[in-house]
Amino acid sequence: MHSKKTIKTSVPDSLRAAIYFQLSRMEAAGFAAQQGFELLKKSHPKALKPIQLLQHYLKAGRSIAESGYRAGIFTEADKDLLDAGESSGNLHTIYQQLARYYEQKVKRLKNIKSKCYLPFAIMVVALFVQPLPALVLGEISLFDYLITSLG
Repeated sequence: MHSKKTIKTSVPDSLRAAIYFQLSRMEAAGFAAQQGFELLKKSHPKALKPIQLLQHYLKAGRSIAESGYRAGIFTEADKDLLDAGESSGNLHTIYQQLARYYEQKVKRLKNIKSKCYLPFAIMVVALFVQPLPALVLGEISLFDYLITSLG
């Protein structure tokens, strides 16, 4: 039996969304894949090394989906979708859908994080406010206040 090696992605979802968006625009404009990736290197310097690796795999004769997956830009699910898009000639549509998916994923994550800040702030305030009257009245020292506040 042979085991399938899973490759870890090295590109954050926000950058992946931007890359897919730009790829969809370039595909719609009729750019060849290699030209599109050259432009991506200039517009996304944070992804320079993975894009160079992707180009290396493209030059070696691999598909866009396989090259991007091996370079750590595309996830395994993305690779499967892009394979289908390449086979059907609908790569532009797949790029658009993936750009939209990752854009929404990033927005959801930011929304969740922002909703966690208020409960965290309330907890911190509650920890430090409860022993504050004893500190102000001189019943405990600053050191005791910090020990009491932090548990």
